[in-house]
Amino acid sequence: MIDGLAPVSARRNGSAGDASDSRLATVASGPLLLVTPFAAFVKYHDYSFFAPELVVWLVFLSVVGLALGLLMALTGNILRVPITAGLITLFIDVQFDWIANWARFALSCVAVLLVCWLLRRNLSRIVTPTALAMLAVSLLSPSDPLVGPRELPPSEPPPAIGPPLWVHIILDEQVGIEGIPREFDPNRNLARSLERFYVERGFVLFGRAYSRYFWTADSVSNLMNFDASPVPNRYYPKPEIIWHWKVGRNAYFEEMKRRGYGIHVYQTRQFDVCAGDGARLVASCFTYPTTGIRPIERISLGVGEKAEVIGEMYSRRSFLLDRSRVVYADLVRVAGERGVSLPPWQELDAVTSVATMSLFEPLEEALSRAGPGDMFFIHLLLPHYPYAYDRHCGLRSSPSEWLNLVLAGHSAPERARLYPAYLEQVLCTQLMLGRLFDRMNEAGNYEGATILVHGDHGSRLAGHYSANPTAMDLLDRHSTLFAYKAPGSPPAYDRRILPIDAIFSHLVWDGELPPGTGWVPPPLVFLGEDESGAMRSVPMPWFEHGRSR
Repeated sequence: MIDGLAPVSARRNGSAGDASDSRLATVASGPLLLVTPFAAFVKYHDYSFFAPELVVWLVFLSVVGLALGLLMALTGNILRVPITAGLITLFIDVQFDWIANWARFALSCVAVLLVCWLLRRNLSRIVTPTALAMLAVSLLSPSDPLVGPRELPPSEPPPAIGPPLWVHIILDEQVGIEGIPREFDPNRNLARSLERFYVERGFVLFGRAYSRYFWTADSVSNLMNFDASPVPNRYYPKPEIIWHWKVGRNAYFEEMKRRGYGIHVYQTRQFDVCAGDGARLVASCFTYPTTGIRPIERISLGVGEKAEVIGEMYSRRSFLLDRSRVVYADLVRVAGERGVSLPPWQELDAVTSVATMSLFEPLEEALSRAGPGDMFFIHLLLPHYPYAYDRHCGLRSSPSEWLNLVLAGHSAPERARLYPAYLEQVLCTQLMLGRLFDRMNEAGNYEGATILVHGDHGSRLAGHYSANPTAMDLLDRHSTLFAYKAPGSPPAYDRRILPIDAIFSHLVWDGELPPGTGWVPPPLVFLGEDESGAMRSVPMPWFEHGRSR
């Protein structure tokens, strides 16, 4: 039979021959509809198509699509129309952000099915070249410019002689010393280990420091403007792209520039301080990739494990697959209650901590060459989730062991499972910082440097995120680290309960903190917005050894 032609009797009967469609185009439509959105995802994230883990996925999708294409070609309109409609709906689901709820998903299914039925006589002749054209466009289009490292050329060299070296490091999701839950550190071994780490290296460590904010964008942007505003989004516009905050006003950089510093930024895409004021104030800006699949390309994982991570990250683009994950999680829970063990569905939605590890080598090199007149502002997504590293910074070999927090809160068993893994990554983070400081010491610029290390908020491994959080929830959300080392400041462990914005402001403007507590602001933290649009303030409880009163 000539391709595309069916017997006249078949056409009259309407089974295969409302199927005047090309059988070759029908067969090809299956793999094209599955491969095209995946190829666009890979290209966007600038991952090599020749990597073995990518080849695994391309072959798998092609084989599944080919099987569906053959099934459609052999069965005519009975399956050709609904299968094509299903593949197109899945294509829309993973390629675009329009399908965000069940109503839109149902509407898409019905609309696509209706269009496919109306076009059934030439369905594959339309779908196949369209998908092929979209594949070509995807392969020829540029990658996302913010996926890979992005560096601005130096605007001007720092002076040969200038103010002392200044290093400012933010550790994302770093719990405070006294905020470490007692049930996970009953003998204070971890707390004492962290205390020794900083004090023995010459730091003043604030054991009861806390952030007023739950979100990085509010916490750090207020800090960089020497403020503690209950107004959300005050120093940055609402992001056009999700998880991409651009700081507008930056009084901190303005002041450091006035003092004669050349400001060198190492930042994430999520929190951009090289925008707004930063664009004219920084000497150089390095943006390292932390999301998508690009960061795993060069890490020491097997092909199967990398393929697992890629599949998990890709499936996150699909509303249907994401909802299926929730349904399956309920099934796993019910089965577990009945004594049946089912394999978990990986919940990985980012590789931020894994990506951040690659930054330490260039950081060590840069800081070992730094001197007077240099200021480094470094945002590390550590000990941020996923908790992929053990306390010795060994990468957990199976991505299924890279545990994630859930911003909506955790049950008691979930929190008990997550916290030990998180605390191991805290220890790993300190190990990497120790290597960084040792490298500076070998280079001879450590003693004369001012170094600030602090968190932006707590671990966020809270049990509840209601309007009325418990005292323990507030510790999990807001207790965070603050330590600084400056020439002439003796090391100490400060037990005052202090917000990080107040500590930071005094250090920048005065070089030290006032004695006593008379100047300390009321211990307040900010929760979600109220009816007026402002954040609601609640008292931060006094806390020690992971307990409050």
